[in-house]
Amino acid sequence: MQPDADEFVAEGMKRYKQAALMLVAFGEEVETSLRMILDKPRDWGGFSPAKEAQAKSTTYWSKYPLLNAKMDGDFNGKSIKMVIGVDWYESDSEYPFYAVWIEPADAFEDNLRQFDWNAPFQYKKKSLRYLPDPEDFDLSRDFDHLLEEFSRFFRQ
Repeated sequence: MQPDADEFVAEGMKRYKQAALMLVAFGEEVETSLRMILDKPRDWGGFSPAKEAQAKSTTYWSKYPLLNAKMDGDFNGKSIKMVIGVDWYESDSEYPFYAVWIEPADAFEDNLRQFDWNAPFQYKKKSLRYLPDPEDFDLSRDFDHLLEEFSRFFRQ
């Protein structure tokens, strides 16, 4: 190892446990918030959440920072999952973008891609994305706007 690397690892040895605990606590708090956002009653249009379904989070890896929550449901007779996420991994900046998508999306992908989405939302890589203002944090408000926009697709 080079001297800078030795110094980095030495400092990391002192801070790793605290940093790991913080990473886990932060992830759990964001996932809880996302589940609460999905659990809010709303007009989903043609998407029907499963009556017994509860919003769940999936596991994530610290190498691929994406926190999300999922909810089972039905759209046009097909079982799907509604997924919302906070994505640092594919973000072009240090701040994440917010996204909503369905799984599996293949049966709806052409229609989703061609749908007339309102600004400032952008459909990219099978998800509807929103770039939040880092100086005006309100996770619930921003996801409410994003989910309202995505629900327009289900109402057509």
